[in-house]
Amino acid sequence: MIEGYGLRLEKPTLCIDSMELLGNDEVNDMLVMVDNYFKQENTIYDACLTITNNEYTTKYNKYGRYNERIEETINLRFLTKITLYEDKITFHTTDEAHTIPVGKDFMWFCEWEKAYYE
Repeated sequence: MIEGYGLRLEKPTLCIDSMELLGNDEVNDMLVMVDNYFKQENTIYDACLTITNNEYTTKYNKYGRYNERIEETINLRFLTKITLYEDKITFHTTDEAHTIPVGKDFMWFCEWEKAYYE
């Protein structure tokens, strides 16, 4: 958590390369949530956006084989730009870019830091 008088985060730039994803309700809900995150004032709580297409990869450990969901997690505080393409979204942070394909099972969830819920 960051606290300060008049403190506000700068909203990321939204670039639309294709209108295709704007018809996806899950993508629209995610964009609304990101917009709401950047409306915080004076007290800024960290939040991580996790995105997945509900696909799994097989991994192995000393107990045997298991499936792990493929997902990408982004700290929203460092988000600078979101670009929507026809079938993928690119999230630019201060130090890297994450490109996530948007499939039929695309889903997201946001987890705020513990102090946000108290």
